[in-house]
Amino acid sequence: MNVSLAISDAASALKRYARGPSAPSASDAEIEEEIAFHIAERSRELQAAGHSEEEADRLARDRFGDPRRVAADCRRAADGGVSRLHVAHAASTAALVALLAGALFWDRSPPPVAAVAGRGWTGDVTGRVSDEAGTPLPGADVMVVVKAWPGGSFYQRAYACRTDGEGRFALPDVLPDAGESEIAVSAAAAEAALVSTYRSMDEDASLPIALRLPRTSGVSLTVEDAGRPITFAEVRPSRRYDAAGGEHGVYFDAAAPLVRLTDSRGVADLSYLRPGDRASLLVRPRGEDWR
Repeated sequence: MNVSLAISDAASALKRYARGPSAPSASDAEIEEEIAFHIAERSRELQAAGHSEEEADRLARDRFGDPRRVAADCRRAADGGVSRLHVAHAASTAALVALLAGALFWDRSPPPVAAVAGRGWTGDVTGRVSDEAGTPLPGADVMVVVKAWPGGSFYQRAYACRTDGEGRFALPDVLPDAGESEIAVSAAAAEAALVSTYRSMDEDASLPIALRLPRTSGVSLTVEDAGRPITFAEVRPSRRYDAAGGEHGVYFDAAAPLVRLTDSRGVADLSYLRPGDRASLLVRPRGEDWR
């Protein structure tokens, strides 16, 4: 399946993300979308735990706050020169910083977290990735974002790994020994579409995590500007919406393993999407910002 994307027409839909102090910040609409996604994820988790839909929505919103108000606060912060991929929200709601993390750290060999958080981090995130038939998917990319509130402050970090020959993965020493924490786990593999899950690591949290990915033939994306192919541009996924209405997301800084380059024809092979999906993508032509 081939899909064509005209950069000039899609610029308003593919919002710019900030990667450093000198880059433009994410738009209010993009920030609102990010918060709304995590509110929905939290609501679904609470409903699975036995809360009614109405009660789950209320609890989720109490935790994360109003998306429009937070987006406005972040815009003001960005205008003041504190611009990053996700801008640290005013101290009124520490949990919101989890979503807009102004200090996301991407490093496969991070400095000791305990030195930053002031307590031990010895908890592991483990799991297994398979297709819908239960067949293990070796070599699948697994992206994990850990959020924690040590001592009342907020800390967030992104990790990535690949599954072994039996489809299993393990990230050691990434969860705090005590206190509140949450994880967002996304996975994709060759000929298997992106799937994600979001959960609180409370006393009832179940590990290891099991992710079942639907098989796919992938989607070829053509990126153009006024009919001219955009060659060697980076394409990075943000959301995948499947035909059944399911929503699967991956954090910006966690999505590095899924970045694809367009070729000399302006075409990128997005093996983590399925024909019939809707998707939210970011595109960065050479020497330019993300759109």
